[in-house]
Amino acid sequence: MNASLLQVGLIQQIERKSGLDQHRDYLGISKIAECPRAAVREYFHGPSLTEQAYRMCFAGYEHERSIIELLAQARLAKPITVEVVAPFDERLRGHTDALTMDDDLLEIKSVSVTKFQQVVRSTKALQKHFAQVQLYMRYGDWRQTFIVYRCRETYEHIVVRAPYVPIQAERYEQKAMMMLRYIDRNELPTCECGRCK
Repeated sequence: MNASLLQVGLIQQIERKSGLDQHRDYLGISKIAECPRAAVREYFHGPSLTEQAYRMCFAGYEHERSIIELLAQARLAKPITVEVVAPFDERLRGHTDALTMDDDLLEIKSVSVTKFQQVVRSTKALQKHFAQVQLYMRYGDWRQTFIVYRCRETYEHIVVRAPYVPIQAERYEQKAMMMLRYIDRNELPTCECGRCK
């Protein structure tokens, strides 16, 4: 046995067990707050399959499983995943993380120290996650979501409530419809982030 063999073995196993979808045949609701050009490009070509992408996906699912297990053991959550599909186009869909014992939506997010501190200061969901759960609630008929944020470095947690805001959900739905129209035309929308090549 040598260090190189162990290193390669770890990298390969993380890649195999990461849960990173190489290509989805739908537009993920979790992408709704992203740059439309980047989201549509990923729909066409799949995600960037870098070592970092595999590691981040692996870590995210590992944290998610851990938190759901802790909440289930505390009898606060049920590890029930729901596939949420837009009624107007089955290509717009997402998968929830869990439900509270009161059947409210529960989402788990592991974030960096910087993003965790941002949530602590604002006591609100990050915009990307707020957008995601608005569409989950719109299509899954929930009225509130509890988002559990875990700091990846310190394992600190904060739980924030995101109520359903119909006017915001409508705005995100319109954005999703726009992206689907570009997909239908096999075109990329305009970049909104300034980072698309």
